[in-house]
Amino acid sequence: MDCLKGPAKLLLLLWTVSSFASEVCFYTLEEVENWEWSLESTSERHSVYFNEDFYCKIWGKDPDRCSHFYTLYEERIFHEIAPLTALIFDEENLCRGYITKKCAPLVPDVDFTCRDMRMPYSQVKNPKAFTLFLHKFVEIFEATGYIFSDITRRVNFGKYGDRYYLIDLDDIYTIKQLRARMSQKQVDLHLKNYAGIRAFYLEYCD
Repeated sequence: MDCLKGPAKLLLLLWTVSSFASEVCFYTLEEVENWEWSLESTSERHSVYFNEDFYCKIWGKDPDRCSHFYTLYEERIFHEIAPLTALIFDEENLCRGYITKKCAPLVPDVDFTCRDMRMPYSQVKNPKAFTLFLHKFVEIFEATGYIFSDITRRVNFGKYGDRYYLIDLDDIYTIKQLRARMSQKQVDLHLKNYAGIRAFYLEYCD
C-alpha cells in the first residue's frame, strides 16, 4: 500500500506535520452563534455558515450523532485530511458542530453537485498534490474501516494553498455502521468510489 517513495514520501511527511487538525480550538455553541456568519444552507439535520475565512457546520441536538462525531475527532480521523480548526459544544457538553478553513473548490467554476457527476480527476490542475491527499484519505479507510459516505454524488474536496482537504466531515462511518443506515447497494457504490480514488492515486505514484 505504501507506494510513495523518495521525495514524494518526504513531502507527504512534511505535509502531515503541518496539518491544520493539530491546532483545533474549542468553542461554545452560544459563542459561535454570536459571531458574524452568512447562512449558506440549512436542512432538518444541520445548517452551514461562512465568513471570509471559515466555514461552520452546526447540527441538531442528537446525542448519538454528537457522540459519534467527537469519537471521530478523538480517533484522529481528521488529523491529516481536513482543515479543521475548531469543535463546537453546547451547554450539555455535546459536540454540535465544527469550523474549518474556507477552501477553494476542487475544480473552480465547475458545479459537481449533480447526481450524475463523478469525481473530476481529469480536471484537477495538480494531480501530484491531489495524489498526496488521496494517499492518506484511502490509507485511513484501509487502516480504520471508516469510509467517507458523502463523496459519491458530491465532491466534498477543497484546496487551501497548495494542499487538498476533505471539507465535509460529519458523514463518516464504518462499513458496519453504513449497512445499518442504508442498503447494501448504496454501500457497494461507496466502495466502488473508493476503488476509483485508489486507482487514481496509484496512477500518479512515482
